[in-house]
Amino acid sequence: MQPIAWMTMRSTQVLVAGAFGLTACSGGDRTVATFCEQIITMQSIDEQLTDVDLSDSDAVLIALTAFRDEFDALAEASPAAIADDAETVARFGVTLAEAAIASDPDDSFDRAALLAAAAASDPDIDVAFERVATFASRNCTSAPRG
Repeated sequence: MQPIAWMTMRSTQVLVAGAFGLTACSGGDRTVATFCEQIITMQSIDEQLTDVDLSDSDAVLIALTAFRDEFDALAEASPAAIADDAETVARFGVTLAEAAIASDPDDSFDRAALLAAAAASDPDIDVAFERVATFASRNCTSAPRG
């Protein structure tokens, strides 16, 4: 599996986990609304990653940089109730993206090793992903479909 495809699958499955189709957020708290907007933005970036031509190094770099930046934005947008877990998720996402950026695009072993190291960098990542996904599914709602 290609690294970007793995990152896309991983971030989609655990971060958004059931939050596909989000277009609006519940609650009047600006911080929760900002968090929900960031989840939507990350979903969009995640979908765009699947369209990146892996043979185009410049496009891959741009996509991975955007991916990294959106994780930073998630940490900044998270309300106090989920801030610690969002910071953990953000550190993981940034580490993952930076490992992919630093890897040799022509050496799949190099990229795989760096990505594996990033994935193992935080033992609490699975719990943090689950909590962030649960918070998003409880606090962000889908807009009515017409």
